[in-house]
Order: sequence, then C-alpha cells, then structure tokens
Amino acid sequence: MAAYEYICKEPLPKKSYKDPETGVAIGPRNFLTNPMKKGVVDGKAFKRGPTFGGTIRYMESNYNIEKEILSKEMLNHQSKLQDKPFN
Repeated sequence: MAAYEYICKEPLPKKSYKDPETGVAIGPRNFLTNPMKKGVVDGKAFKRGPTFGGTIRYMESNYNIEKEILSKEMLNHQSKLQDKPFN
C-alpha cells in the first residue's frame, strides 16, 4: 500500500459557457459593481473630493483642556484648605 494517494497532474477540462444551439456565451457575470455615490461637489471642496452631507465646518480643538481642568481642580482644592494647620 502506498503512503500517498496518486494525484493526476493533467489539466482539468475547460468548461464551455456557450449555448450548444446558438453558440452565444451564457456564462456567469465577470464582476458586479456599485452605483455611483450621490454627493455635493462645490468648487473649493473639489480638490478634497465630494462631501455627502454638505461642507464640513472647521471646529477648533482646545489642546490645553487638561491644563485648564487641572487648574480649576487646584483652585477648588485651595479654596477648601484652612489658613492654619491643625494644632
């Protein structure tokens, strides 16, 4: 008994997708695509591409928000401290 099963190396037969009567190809579709996206393209944003909900307004980011929060917490803490330590 052989250790491995024999695998035939001959190429597989080609499938014929032609109709036997008319000779017209009736094979499966090559690929499917999605329809075009519908969006707004204005002159300024044309370089950036279409925007699908209108133009996006710029919103500034506060990069010092952590410092502001810590300073508020520190002021709150300082207001709760006594002037003199316990005796």
